[in-house]
Amino acid sequence: MGKALAESIESVEPWLIPTVPRPFFARWRARSTRRLFRCLDIPEGEIWFARACSRLIDERLAEGRYDAVLSHAPRVFAYSESAVPAFAFSDAVFPNLLNYYPGFDRVRPRTVREVEETERLGIEHCRRFFVSSEWARAATMAGYRTPGDRVSVMPLGANMDPLPPSAVTETVRSRIGTPCRLLFLGVEWARKGGDLAVDAAKSLIDRGVAVELVIVGCDPPAEVRALPFVQSVGFLDKRDEAHRAKLTGFLDGARFLIMPSRAEAYGIAVAEAYCRAVPAVAANTGGLTSLVRNGVTGFLVPREAGGKAYAEAMLPFLSDQAAYEAMCLAAYEAARTEFNWTVVGQHMKAEMESAISQAVSRRTS
Repeated sequence: MGKALAESIESVEPWLIPTVPRPFFARWRARSTRRLFRCLDIPEGEIWFARACSRLIDERLAEGRYDAVLSHAPRVFAYSESAVPAFAFSDAVFPNLLNYYPGFDRVRPRTVREVEETERLGIEHCRRFFVSSEWARAATMAGYRTPGDRVSVMPLGANMDPLPPSAVTETVRSRIGTPCRLLFLGVEWARKGGDLAVDAAKSLIDRGVAVELVIVGCDPPAEVRALPFVQSVGFLDKRDEAHRAKLTGFLDGARFLIMPSRAEAYGIAVAEAYCRAVPAVAANTGGLTSLVRNGVTGFLVPREAGGKAYAEAMLPFLSDQAAYEAMCLAAYEAARTEFNWTVVGQHMKAEMESAISQAVSRRTS
């Protein structure tokens, strides 16, 4: 995102907030709570942390002349007194995560109050709050009563090199007549629904489809690795040129990206699949609902469904080449026009300029 903004804005100055030491009493209280109640510890959501970050940000902004400041978390602005227009981005707010993401069903009431208070105050301080999905936007408006015109959906771009337009058709057609490769990308096997991906592959095999399930990013259970149709690759670092090339090859040969997540704030892998003209079959949950256009760029399967439902969604497109190619082209077009960092940078700049100019107009009217 920083690079995208640097392409659109005249001057962008990255800054990391210095490490803020946790006060002794806060450390003791958190340690006791973890031991006694096995609760989730969220130090960056506590009031002391937000106050410290706001103070450091205000000090930094006072050192120069800035038109705006942007953070990846709104709570750092909760107690800011700077007049510099603030903006923030997040893929989820705390109400999204509570009782949804693993571990967030074990948050002590005091922590919930502090996290929600600092996040609410931070969003109120921002001229515009950017979120990556309608799911996050709805939670922000409902949980914090934020006006809709101050919360903007801003999709994330793919962190992969896109297919050249001239190579799209050839790449898509090269998948036809080969075993149906399903690509599972994810570091967390259970949360990402790895078992459902295996069940989907088995269901297709039971229907006579030759299937290859490629698992990238995590270490699945031994019994899964032993299955004859499974290729377990492990973690691939996209910053490494050889790893990146390997991942690109897996994407280009994939018939579908399969993402049966049980909880998902966004799902950047979908955008990355799109830029290689690979449609996605994903769970109808979280931020995935803004990434996948059901029946156009892929399929959304009910969150509670089993692997068989994923297989049934894909099956008609394994025998209808024209329909499959149309879906691949729609996914590629979505990557080009929406899930694209250059587009994101331009849209964010326009929204920031608009919010600043509106504030100036109100002050002078």
